[in-house]
Parts: sequence; C-alpha cells; structure tokens
Amino acid sequence: MQMRFFANFFLMTLLVVVDGTCSEAEKEKITGKLFPNFLYKCSLAAKLDTSAIAPCLEGPCQISSKCANCFNDFGACASKNCGWLCFWHGTLSSTCKDCVANACNAPLLRCTGLTKPLSAPTAEGDRCI
Repeated sequence: MQMRFFANFFLMTLLVVVDGTCSEAEKEKITGKLFPNFLYKCSLAAKLDTSAIAPCLEGPCQISSKCANCFNDFGACASKNCGWLCFWHGTLSSTCKDCVANACNAPLLRCTGLTKPLSAPTAEGDRCI
C-alpha cells in the first residue's frame, strides 16, 4: 500500500514537472501577435519532421528548448489528427484551423502553461517578436 502511494506521488510529480514548461517571460513572447504566423512558417519549413519546429523557434523567439518542444508536440498532433484534412482544404482554411484547435489546443495549453489558445495564423511570418 505504501509503495503504491510513493509510485503515484512520483508519477504526479513527473506530470507537474512536464506540464507548464514555459516561463512567464516565454508565455509573453508566444502570446504576442507575431508568434502564430512565425510558428506557421516554422511548421511549413519542417514539413513532416515536426522535431524541426522547436529549433526554428528557439533563437528568433528567444524561448527555451523545453518551451519550444511543446510546439513539436503540437505539430505532431496536428499532422496526426488533421494532416489530410488540412492538405485537402488548405492549411489556413477554417476547416483545418478548427480541426487543429479541437485536437491539439488542450495538450498545447497543458505543455506551455498557457490559459487560452494561441491566435490562429493568417500567413507566414518573418518575425517572431
């Protein structure tokens, strides 16, 4: 019984550490008006290699690799759950954006520690902040 308690406590501690990986300063940057379009640019450049999204964000957006990795997961989620839909309708279509929001916003919010979803992109952006 005691061992089960410690195992559960350890797992809960891991969950707390994994969630909310972005600092308050990073949250400010990723909720800025330029970030969604820059994220879109990085996502397009990554193509199917969603692990390439974080390195694209880190320097220009001045965020840590831990925070940026949330967007690798976001890209993988979007690709897995909405890839064909977005390919068929277009990545900036409302159909694609709605699919990504419904499938992937909750895990992104948990990972980053944000309390509300990011704005949807409208075009490729050249600047992050």
